[in-house]
Amino acid sequence: MAIQFNKEVWSRLLHRTKKTAAEAAEAAKTGAAIVGQKAEETLACAKLRSSIRELKGEIDNQLKAAGELVYATHKGTPSDSEALQTILERLDALNRDLSDAERELKILKGALFCDVCGAENAATNVYCQECGQPLSRL
Repeated sequence: MAIQFNKEVWSRLLHRTKKTAAEAAEAAKTGAAIVGQKAEETLACAKLRSSIRELKGEIDNQLKAAGELVYATHKGTPSDSEALQTILERLDALNRDLSDAERELKILKGALFCDVCGAENAATNVYCQECGQPLSRL
C-alpha cells in the first residue's frame, strides 16, 4: 500500500505546525518574563530582609550603648549628655529607616497602604479599611 503525497494536507499540517511553534515560543517568552520578574522580586525581598536584620542589629548596639551611659550615671560616673543625645538621635534615624524598610517589604509582598491615613490594607481591598478612601494601586 503506497502512501500518496497530498499537497493540500501537507500544507495544512505545515501551517498548523508553524502556528503551534509560534504559540509555544510566545508562551515560553511570557513564562520567562514572569520568572524573571519573580526572581527580581525575590532578590529585592532578600535585600530588604538583610537590610532589616542589619538595622535591627545596629539598633541593638545603640540601645546597649545608651544603656551603658545611663547605668554609668546611676553608678556615680556621670555620662556625657551630648554623647547620649547623639545616640538617641541615631536611634530615631535607625528606627525610621527600619520602619521604611519593613513597609517596603510589605508592599513587595502585596500589602497596600492608604495614601490618606497610611493604614495597611490587604491587597484585595479596594477601599481603606480604616478611613474608607479608595486605595491607589500605583
